[in-house]
Amino acid sequence: MPRTLAHLPIAATLAFAVSATPAAARPRDDASPPRAKVKTPRGGLDIVGDRDTRPRRIRVMLGPQFNPAFPGDDRMRLSPIVSISKARGNDPFPFGAPGDGNALTLIHAGRFEAGPMFQLTGKRDADDLGGGLPRVSRSLEPGVFAQVWPIDAVRLRADVRHGVTGHNGLISQLAADYVARDGDRWLFSLGPRVQLSDRRYQRAWFGVDADTAARTGLARFDPSGGAHAVGAVGRAIVALDQRWSVQAVGRWDRLIGDAGDSPIIGRADSRNQVSAGVALGYTFTIGR
Repeated sequence: MPRTLAHLPIAATLAFAVSATPAAARPRDDASPPRAKVKTPRGGLDIVGDRDTRPRRIRVMLGPQFNPAFPGDDRMRLSPIVSISKARGNDPFPFGAPGDGNALTLIHAGRFEAGPMFQLTGKRDADDLGGGLPRVSRSLEPGVFAQVWPIDAVRLRADVRHGVTGHNGLISQLAADYVARDGDRWLFSLGPRVQLSDRRYQRAWFGVDADTAARTGLARFDPSGGAHAVGAVGRAIVALDQRWSVQAVGRWDRLIGDAGDSPIIGRADSRNQVSAGVALGYTFTIGR
């Protein structure tokens, strides 16, 4: 595979972000809490500074979910849902979708937002997926995100992350979400996902070197960079009263390209990756 294809995740993400031109106003229901903003002399962007004095509302959601622990996992494993959202006064909680990671908005210009973020990916042990595979430790993936709301009910988002532990590769997610809501009384979202990665990422999770082939009997396999998964994500939240709410989340991903063709995935029959979970939320106020 030519070297240039190893940079496909970054190129695709940059093209996605450039094509999403910010519009004039933030969508009404998904608006971030009003904040004081300090203008910078560079390009008219606003650096967000939180000096709103209205009471702060905090919603904490906890619950169980079943999901693959790592890319290509053939089991749905139990893990916790932990979600914390913040809003000011009576403003709705900002929208977020499963798989967005932990993000901090630092730049806000109309409907456009950007900032740093990170995700954690679970480890693969030597006895997973039939055994005999190299261990991949937990991956901390810091990166950046950008998102824009071209209309009130549609969010477009892209991120780029680098594994500083574990797989040590580059990964990117492109996302689009349809969002319907009535403030914080109920919310429903659904949208497609595309995941891209470089050669190092795909070699860590889907490659078979000579030693692994000798141990497992699998054919040697040297994947390249590019799109490795497509899928969809959904979320629903319903308020029971002013304090309590319930949430259901679901995600499906299909491994494609070299990832889907990997002998590791073929042996485990794990091209389809499914996640599902429920959570109970409680909202409280600080600074009345």
